[in-house]
Amino acid sequence: MTMPEKLWQKNRSLLPANLDDLCYVTATIVDKNGIPCPTASNQLQFRAKGAGTFRAACNGDATSLEQFHLPTMKAFSGKVVILVQSTPIAGNIELAVSGKGLKTEKCTIGDTFKVNDVSIKLTAADHAWKNDYPKYGHHYDFEDYCGYWIDTPDGSIWAIGDSRFLDEQLNMKDPDVIFFDFSDSNWHIGFDNAVKLANHYPKADLLLCHWGSVDAPTMTPFNGNPLNLIDKVIHPERIHVVAPGEAFKLNSR
Repeated sequence: MTMPEKLWQKNRSLLPANLDDLCYVTATIVDKNGIPCPTASNQLQFRAKGAGTFRAACNGDATSLEQFHLPTMKAFSGKVVILVQSTPIAGNIELAVSGKGLKTEKCTIGDTFKVNDVSIKLTAADHAWKNDYPKYGHHYDFEDYCGYWIDTPDGSIWAIGDSRFLDEQLNMKDPDVIFFDFSDSNWHIGFDNAVKLANHYPKADLLLCHWGSVDAPTMTPFNGNPLNLIDKVIHPERIHVVAPGEAFKLNSR
């Protein structure tokens, strides 16, 4: 028999910023080896913060008399489904699920998790731009944003994310591909720093991102010109403009 020790959570990663959409999060009780505990019935508590609110929970137990709208419920067969509602304000939603004697699994900057044969590490990013605008009504901490280092059997991908330039971005191992943001904006890397980053990793393919917009023609963060990179980047042939849906073959070096 496996002994309950930890909580895992699985959910949608994107949710429209409105009052009409819900996210269904499955919390699963597992043992120290990550194996689900099908007989676990721990009492769990739920708390949502950020751009979302707790709405209800359900454990699938037809004999349960617990009320759906309260932020607590017993697990049934080791699981509970929690409903989180979005708000009209876009932003991150954090759902905390806790239970007596259980540890909650949570990823922070520097942590690594695996999906089958793909390993994903969270990397630092600085993009708390909404703190400049009180209308959003929420303060974002530095660690609320991140990038991703993705190791696959075919090579490594660095999705830096929307971020200002950070010195530690020059201390990574050499990636095979960089999702390359060259937006010349206060809350992005800036063109000169983007060139510095590209030339620090001269063998990495650069897949251009966060440029080209049809709905914000006057906003510089969305309207960088790839041609401006040609005479600034070492080995400009590694600059790739990829259309939506177009395949790109990853080659490990």
